[in-house]
Amino acid sequence: MENKENTSERNNIRSEFDALPLDQKFAELFRMEAKAIEEALTYAIEQPFRMLEKVGDALSDFGDKVESKAKRAAEDVKEKREANKRTRSHNRPRSARPPKPSPSA
Repeated sequence: MENKENTSERNNIRSEFDALPLDQKFAELFRMEAKAIEEALTYAIEQPFRMLEKVGDALSDFGDKVESKAKRAAEDVKEKREANKRTRSHNRPRSARPPKPSPSA
């Protein structure tokens, strides 16, 4: 159904174009060509920005992943240090503990 409608619409456009005088045909062709060039330039200008936007999104995601891994690693190191401190203080014999400073010193 759509194919028949498109064909009849094209035929109507062609018959209208054929009925135009030569100078108007050229004017109409130039107008269509200008529109096609405008659309091509718009597409060509917008594509690099879309590409840059995607690259920026990818870098942002990568940065977020690196940041979260770094935070986790820092937390793990902190937990290990705290665990080592607890283990050392509990496993050390009393005589090995550093002496308390004397009040006169």
